Amino acid sequence: MTITTLWVRAGDGDNYNAFAGLQEVAEYLAEMGATGLLEWCNEYGVTSAEYRGHNYISLFWGDDNARPIRSLTNEEHNRVNLSLEAIVDCEG
Repeated sequence: MTITTLWVRAGDGDNYNAFAGLQEVAEYLAEMGATGLLEWCNEYGVTSAEYRGHNYISLFWGDDNARPIRSLTNEEHNRVNLSLEAIVDCEG
């Protein structure tokens, strides 16, 4: 099975959104107000200063119905963080 969809849900008020790449995920999270480095909070979720507790960010590779297949690798997680940091620095 080829996994081609990244799913993101930025907190309780968001829906699951599909993305093809890590850069697009970082851009979306910046639009949704994430400004800090993302930290792991569970297998399929991360937190930032703006998204804590039960309001965390779901972020995983999944099937067409947004069912998790695998979490991001550490390298993928770091790439999202680097992209998010660059976007926030440019906007700030």
